[in-house]
Amino acid sequence: MSLFGKFGCRYIRGDGETLEYEEEQCVENGEKVNFSNFPLSMGVLYRVATEDGWTDLYSGFQSTLALHGREWQVYLFFCTFFMFGVLVLVNLFIAVILDVFDDNVADMENEKFVASVISWRDQWKEIDQKGHGTMQSADFLRTLIAADAPAGFNGREDVSEEELLERLYDLKLLTSQDFDDVWDDIIESSACSMFVDCYNWLLTCIYTQEELTNLRKSDENAPWVIEYHSAVTAICMRVLTVYKQIDLPITIQKEEEEELIHDWYVTHHVGRPEMLDQLKEKRRLEEIESQKATFVENLLLSDDESDDESDSLGLAKPLSDSEDDNQSRVVE
Repeated sequence: MSLFGKFGCRYIRGDGETLEYEEEQCVENGEKVNFSNFPLSMGVLYRVATEDGWTDLYSGFQSTLALHGREWQVYLFFCTFFMFGVLVLVNLFIAVILDVFDDNVADMENEKFVASVISWRDQWKEIDQKGHGTMQSADFLRTLIAADAPAGFNGREDVSEEELLERLYDLKLLTSQDFDDVWDDIIESSACSMFVDCYNWLLTCIYTQEELTNLRKSDENAPWVIEYHSAVTAICMRVLTVYKQIDLPITIQKEEEEELIHDWYVTHHVGRPEMLDQLKEKRRLEEIESQKATFVENLLLSDDESDDESDSLGLAKPLSDSEDDNQSRVVE
């Protein structure tokens, strides 16, 4: 406004500017495209920033201010504003929008990774409605069967024991006996939580921690339970492995009172320990076949590379026995 507000339509200067010259400046919507006030100035700058016929504005102000020897101000202002307002700020704004769009596309692609995990979580919540954060191992099997693949089995009713064992073997999940879970059922059915707290306190006074551990081990009726945080971590690792997002060896260090879920399954749930030996043998043979296939593939690849290298050096390939006999006959 301070530079060009006094030049253009809607402003008559006192230096001899006539009404006829003012009317010439106001043709072709000149009364709307000038720097006479702040709103109109912002409109002109927006037009320049969006490249909407800004060259006409540029040439108009250039011819007007050339009469007053201030043409250089037009060059400096419009070129500087166009450079920083269009080439930098507008393109930066577009780059931010595109970056957010790419993030949204990536989130949409990642939905397939978490969809089955969410399905399994919903199955967990249906069983653990009070939010204890633990679940008996037998109920955990139900969540796996009901959840969507690859976290579960899509609610199939014909899941075999062998299939379930393979899934548990891949999860590398720990389970342990929970003596207190027996009392949880009593607490939920009656108002005797204070009695249970007193009973547990007496146990800690009478027995040492090691003796209490041995007592719990001797209680075969104590349920085997799984913690939610461990379960959801194992499920997520399983899903990412299926989609080939990670390929990491998983090592589990179990405590004295814990067992791997597949060991619990064959020993305590189905009572068929030989199933685990059969599965390990099957996995061992699959690993051998995979190593053989990889070795053959690498061997063929190395042969192709050596042939290409020989061709590039112009070396002749050795003749086979049949080719050598044919060449000898031709010579004779």
